[in-house]
Amino acid sequence: MLARKIFFFVLPPLVLACIGGGVYWRIRANKASVDEPVPPPIVQPTVPEGPASQLGEQPTTAATTQENATAAGQSGNSVNQDAPKEQSPASFRTAEELLAKAPAFSDSPFWAKLLAQTTPAMRLVKTIDAIANGERPLDPLDFLQVETSFSARRNAEGTWVATAESYARYQTAVDFVTSLDPQKVAEWFEMAEPVLQQCCKKLGYQDKNIRQLLTEAFNTILTTPKFDFDPQLVPTGTDGIYHFADPVFEQLNDAQKLLVRLGPANCAKLQAQCSAIADALHLYK
Repeated sequence: MLARKIFFFVLPPLVLACIGGGVYWRIRANKASVDEPVPPPIVQPTVPEGPASQLGEQPTTAATTQENATAAGQSGNSVNQDAPKEQSPASFRTAEELLAKAPAFSDSPFWAKLLAQTTPAMRLVKTIDAIANGERPLDPLDFLQVETSFSARRNAEGTWVATAESYARYQTAVDFVTSLDPQKVAEWFEMAEPVLQQCCKKLGYQDKNIRQLLTEAFNTILTTPKFDFDPQLVPTGTDGIYHFADPVFEQLNDAQKLLVRLGPANCAKLQAQCSAIADALHLYK
């Protein structure tokens, strides 16, 4: 009997209290969610159009940004490497091509005679080679051989010196060299360099290029003592053969002695011209 009373009088109010409490807390929770401030929407950075954006890829991490920067740097390097460089004059690749264009380089009689010979490019390199080694380039320049031999005369002091005719024996070659524009010589040399290098290798130089050989030839010429007088000679008893009385000249190599025998004026002109050509070719830089 007591249990029935508890069931009818106690249980219904308890159930109603639970239901009312649940409704109250639900209403309060909904009100809190309405009053809670809503954070602003996250705006994604705009990705420039490009290969990645076209594929729908988005840079989402710092690592991706760094990779893109690295790739851009590598791309920049590639562009710099592939950028067109300053164009050098077109080079002659064969001796035939060089020979076909060579007459336009100079109208000197010496140049015309050289080009008329067999293998003129090889003759030119052999001339450079001979001077570089302190020898007289008699074989490659055999077409310049003169009829008269070297001669001497007695000056006012009674000493033997070379005659004006002796100084002028190779005037054609001297005039050719000294008449050239050093800058044009440098341009021509750069165009002819591949062919001249082939000739250099045929002479047996496998580890030396034509520029090194030309530098050595200029060294021979430029280290010849400067003089502004007629060097004194000593007859040997053989026609056309004399020694230098001054030991400074007598101890020179054969190429330098030949230069001295051209006379002080010709020697000074050749040295000045060789120095200018060397500067135009940057041989000593």
